[in-house]
Amino acid sequence: MRAFASVLALAGLASANYRSGEVKTWETFTYGRFTVRMQGSGKSGTVGSFFTYWNGPNWSQEGWNEIDVELVPSIYGNPMSTNIIWQWQQQDQQYCWGFQPGTDWHEYVVEWTPESVRWLIDGNECRKREGSDDVHFLRKGQNLMMNFWTPTFQGWGDNFSDYGMPFFTRYDYVKVEKYNSSTGGFEPHWTDNFDSFDASRWQKSDGWGFGDNSSTFYASQVYTENGALVLKMDH
Repeated sequence: MRAFASVLALAGLASANYRSGEVKTWETFTYGRFTVRMQGSGKSGTVGSFFTYWNGPNWSQEGWNEIDVELVPSIYGNPMSTNIIWQWQQQDQQYCWGFQPGTDWHEYVVEWTPESVRWLIDGNECRKREGSDDVHFLRKGQNLMMNFWTPTFQGWGDNFSDYGMPFFTRYDYVKVEKYNSSTGGFEPHWTDNFDSFDASRWQKSDGWGFGDNSSTFYASQVYTENGALVLKMDH
């Protein structure tokens, strides 16, 4: 998520207008290959995400660790955003130019090693960050997360309308591979096809939100249907 929109803001909750969903793994990961097949909503003023995030213990902005894939339909020419957020919320954000996901299903991959972070779409590399200070700072155990939210800041929140709600972001499968430091490769760990919701693997956020976002996350907005995890946004 955009760093300035990622800090918990109780004041923002009071003005939240929409209900939506968020999940994160109980397990944390330091390095790995993370794959999702995802269908964005295609709705301007929303963001559907797949990301890793350090949530403590002893969380601080100084220790920020996060790697993002975000679908941002309001950025019409380049709606897929990649980002590393690191120490004191510094950002290394870049769009994957010319890619138009719309409401089509696509496979997104984040490969994270001690020396690089790489983003792929449908097997094709769209960005690689290697040997940089931000990559080297990413060394904390991070949860794997997915959420669907409504940014209130310029650019990402442009042209939002709630006409036609509910909106949906869907996830067909998530696959996690662990990093092998001896070989420099990745080894299978688990795959979730979302035939049902696995509460031993995922936890649903319930009753919280963050600043610069007009949605609050509720467990009731997260469910599985037709072999997909669904994040539902409505009033």
